[in-house]
Amino acid sequence: MAAVVRPAKENCTSGGLASVKERTFIPATKPSKFCTAPKPAVASRVAADLLLLLHFAFVTFVVLSLPLILVGGRLGWSWVRNRLFRQLHLAAIAIVVLQSWLGRICPLTAWEMALREQAGEATYTGAFVAHWLDALLYYQAPAWVFLIVYSLFGAFVAASWIWVPPRPFRRRRHTGNPDDR
Repeated sequence: MAAVVRPAKENCTSGGLASVKERTFIPATKPSKFCTAPKPAVASRVAADLLLLLHFAFVTFVVLSLPLILVGGRLGWSWVRNRLFRQLHLAAIAIVVLQSWLGRICPLTAWEMALREQAGEATYTGAFVAHWLDALLYYQAPAWVFLIVYSLFGAFVAASWIWVPPRPFRRRRHTGNPDDR
């Protein structure tokens, strides 16, 4: 008979996560009689991890879009001239630059740190990009360096509108036929 490690029944009301010593073996063939409600710490940790993924996706969008726009402009890729894509990219880097100039931490970073603290996990100080550059590349720099880098990157994104202009929005042509509207 297969056995599954599950939290002991008394852990359902403790509000905390079961430690290794508190776990008991319950045969998998018996019906489950333990609490299955997610613990606040687990829910906060999952939410923080999902927010981290969203933040990573945002940073990836901002950073990788510029070289793709420049390369795509040279290679004739039509999607890099999509006006909505370009407006979203420009707005994204504008928000980053504005936050940097105002000395504000990204709201996604603050929210993630609050969720991690709520889950009882360690948090980090400073900006998301600065933290992960430090963690991944062992790179440390004062805040003014990031301000300059963000500003220059924002200027390049704005200049890309000149180097690779987006297509104008298409207007629908009305022929007077009610079916065309």
